[in-house]
Amino acid sequence: MKKVILKFDRFETIDEVQDYLAGAFAFPEYYGRNLDALYDCLTDLDEYTCVGLFLPKEESPLRQYAERMTRVFLDAEEENRRLGVIYAGNYKRNKD
Repeated sequence: MKKVILKFDRFETIDEVQDYLAGAFAFPEYYGRNLDALYDCLTDLDEYTCVGLFLPKEESPLRQYAERMTRVFLDAEEENRRLGVIYAGNYKRNKD
């Protein structure tokens, strides 16, 4: 089982987050480094993978992006039974 830990406080830019994900998941070269591409790659994972998401502080410039990305991970988890997501922070999962 692959384990990936994503601590948003370690990053200053969206590009840094996307670069980390591309390497941590060994996404293909054509990975588009955006949320749509992330969803596509996560739903295609064929290795059992556990992801720990640690959201940044409320005042972080990445907070809004981290919340959107958390939604992508949770949506992908619903589609791919090989993906498990655990998140920490004040994220409220909306089922709309």
